[in-house]
Amino acid sequence: SGKKSKSGKLDRKKLEGAVDQILRDLEIEGEFRKPSLREVPIVRATMIPIFYGGLAYRYLKVEYKRSMGLELGDDEKQEVIERFLGGAAAWDALTDDEQDDLIAGDCWKRPAFDAWLEKRNGEAPTAQDPSKAIVAEPKGKRQLRQRRKKDA
Repeated sequence: SGKKSKSGKLDRKKLEGAVDQILRDLEIEGEFRKPSLREVPIVRATMIPIFYGGLAYRYLKVEYKRSMGLELGDDEKQEVIERFLGGAAAWDALTDDEQDDLIAGDCWKRPAFDAWLEKRNGEAPTAQDPSKAIVAEPKGKRQLRQRRKKDA
């Protein structure tokens, strides 16, 4: 007849509970897994300004130290030299000896960097001629990680 039993509903609830538990215990890989908190779009949209704000803060902090004549740390010196070179890829293309020479030679100061570049290229760099800039082939992430491990 049209009457359903309570035991059928109980069995269905037990089955759904068991299936939910099994799904929670499964380690699903790839696109079907449950997203982490970092992957939620609203969190990602919130993190973008925080990330760029951190970059701007670091840049301004280094520029403030340079303008006030304060001592820079080695990582800050490297950051300034990388900007002069045209990016981190150009810094990574230099040999370890060249990198050490740049740090030791106060090349985070523009006149010293220009002198180093003139000695290296044989002529003075000009702002109008970007072809004189140091262009480096970017290394793969794996090579950079291995180099960082070696240096540490």
